Amino acid sequence: NLKPIIVADNQRISLDSLKYKIDDWLSMRDEIEIPFMIYQVNIHGDIKMDFINELKKELSKLGVYRISYVVVPSDDEYDIRYYPDVSFPTTISNWYSETAKLNDIKQKINEMPNSIKIRQDEAGVILVNEKIVDEINLKSTLKQLIKSNSEYLIKYFIDDRIKFKSYFIVLSKSTEAVYELRNEYAQSNYSKGYKLLDHKEQREVREKYPLRIFELTTELMKKIEDK
Repeated sequence: NLKPIIVADNQRISLDSLKYKIDDWLSMRDEIEIPFMIYQVNIHGDIKMDFINELKKELSKLGVYRISYVVVPSDDEYDIRYYPDVSFPTTISNWYSETAKLNDIKQKINEMPNSIKIRQDEAGVILVNEKIVDEINLKSTLKQLIKSNSEYLIKYFIDDRIKFKSYFIVLSKSTEAVYELRNEYAQSNYSKGYKLLDHKEQREVREKYPLRIFELTTELMKKIEDK
C-alpha cells in the first residue's frame, strides 16, 4: 500500500515537517487570533484511520485542536464554489496530548450511566451495542438511545483498518442525532428552533443534550489494556 501524501499550501510535506508549516501559519496571525484558528483538513475517503489518527496526534502535539473536515456532496453536480457549507467542524480529543492520564480517560469513559458502544469492522459494517445497524438507520437508532437517558456517552471504537469515509459516516450521523434532539427539545419547550433561542436558552438545551462522543482508537485501547 502506498503511504498517504500530505499537501499544505500546494506543497508536498512530511508528517515530521508539519510543525514548520504550522509555525509559518501562526507567524502570519495576531496572537489574539491563534486560539480561534480552525485548520481545514481535506481527506480522501479511502485513507485508513491509522494514518488519520497519526495526523491528529501530531496536530495535538502542536497545539491544534480545532479542525474542520471538508465535505463535498458525493453526487455534486457543480464544483466546490457552488456549495457554501462544505465543512464539518470538530475537535481533536485531548487524549492525544502527552499529558493525558490513562486513569482519567478510563474514569471518563466509565462514568456515564448510558454507555452507547459503536464499532465497525474493516468493511465499514456498523455495530451499535453489538447489533448491526445500517447507515440509513444509524441516526434514528442513536437518537432513540440518547433520548432514553441523556446522561450518555458514545464510545466510538475506531479500528486502524477502517477507511476515513466509514469513520466519517459515524461521526456525522452521531452529531446530527444530537443536533436534531436539541432542535426537537427547543421546539417542544420554546416553540422555536434551537438556532432561534437566546444564549441562556441554548445553554439549557445543550446541557439537556450535550455532544458526547469519545473516540477509542486502536492505540488508546492498547494503552488502556496494557496498564
